[in-house]
Amino acid sequence: MRVRKTHFLLLATVLFAATVLAQQPQHLFFRVTLDPQATAPASGRLLVFLAPGTGAKEVDMNQFQPSAVYVAAKEVPYLKPGEAVDIDTGDLAFPAAFSSAKPGDYQAQAVLDVNHSYSYGGRSEDDLISDVVTLKTWTPGEGSEPSFVLTNKVPARQAPKLPLTPEILKAAEEHTQPADFTSPLLTKFSGRETHIRAWVILPPTYTERPKDKFPTVYWTHGFGGNLFYARIQGQMLYARMAQGKMPPMIWVMLDESLATGTHEFSDSVNNGPWGAALTTEFIPWIESKSRV
Repeated sequence: MRVRKTHFLLLATVLFAATVLAQQPQHLFFRVTLDPQATAPASGRLLVFLAPGTGAKEVDMNQFQPSAVYVAAKEVPYLKPGEAVDIDTGDLAFPAAFSSAKPGDYQAQAVLDVNHSYSYGGRSEDDLISDVVTLKTWTPGEGSEPSFVLTNKVPARQAPKLPLTPEILKAAEEHTQPADFTSPLLTKFSGRETHIRAWVILPPTYTERPKDKFPTVYWTHGFGGNLFYARIQGQMLYARMAQGKMPPMIWVMLDESLATGTHEFSDSVNNGPWGAALTTEFIPWIESKSRV
């Protein structure tokens, strides 16, 4: 009786384990390869987007219908040209594992978010992307593993045409200087090189008054802004000075964007000592370079 009971318990355990495994979602892997013609290795946050349909030029999240597109993510620390990585589309996925998709026509695209900025502003300059891959009459788990090749770069954004005369626009460009400072405080906090970036907008009379110092305004954007947006705003401010609608000042157009939002140049246990870095490091550095 004891032997039969032991066999029964063993069989029940095996059947229970098999049932549990059958109920677990199937893990599907998509393969992503860095273009063999790439000139350097790459790293970043690998994203694969999957959406129903065919014929799209790109597959991306829809902010107004966030559950309409599947997305899977994987951190890629180092990928050599021609090297491939498999991404588990059921590990880190939204709104669900790809294996839960109903059979049908799908289109997919891979993106390597090299600056880890997708969650803030979407695809950005220098991100690597694949062509859109069509999965005709696709059933999750059947057929060969879908594959992608990162062959393209997201191009630089084109600045919008500003309502300025060609003369003022040319002068604004000449009076716009980049500022890129590596912060020791922020680098120590994050464990990686961390920068404070800005555009310095010099007034029209800056070169005409080589011995004068100018009052200085430190400006920053709100949520959704970035360094690209700060440059546009700075050149519009230059135009107001050139038109005599604003006194001559130096404008430092700060970028406060992060992948997770904006740091507001406030000291934070999450983002680091941005306030201290601004006031004790960046501003003295600007003062040593410009007549502020």
